[in-house]
Amino acid sequence: MVDRTTPEFRSYLELYEKASLHELGRLADDARWKLHPENAVTYIIDRNINYTNVCVADCKFCAFYRRPKHPDGYLLSYEEIGRKIDELKSIGGVQILMQGGHNPYLPFEWYLDLLRYIKRHHPIHIHGFSPSEVDFFAGRFGMTIEEVIRALMAAGLDSIPGGG
Repeated sequence: MVDRTTPEFRSYLELYEKASLHELGRLADDARWKLHPENAVTYIIDRNINYTNVCVADCKFCAFYRRPKHPDGYLLSYEEIGRKIDELKSIGGVQILMQGGHNPYLPFEWYLDLLRYIKRHHPIHIHGFSPSEVDFFAGRFGMTIEEVIRALMAAGLDSIPGGG
């Protein structure tokens, strides 16, 4: 986990709070050049898997979600998610981006079991659960954000996306 008391963290926080998007992009490109001076930029094949669209967040920008009990709300089964992963792997895919709504019906164990299922039956890099989902899990299940992230990682989560 990140130590929020370090000068390095404070400098990152200051960048986040004060730098323009253009400046952040320039700094990111500078960091890329330091890590990869050979001017190589790589890409991967991945797939977005939205495991549910049932959500209580009511984000004004989202046309994807459905309120609980809405007839168009859905929850993919583990097997349906597995089939989507197999389709991805058949074209050379190496990672899934897995996100969904803030579904009030799912227990935390459902998410942990999903990660374990994927790692056991369809091994792939799992980039999943937006920061807003992690925050929702913490509040819904009475956990700290760190506890949520540690539990998800122990079950098989590899990384977390930055948006959401």
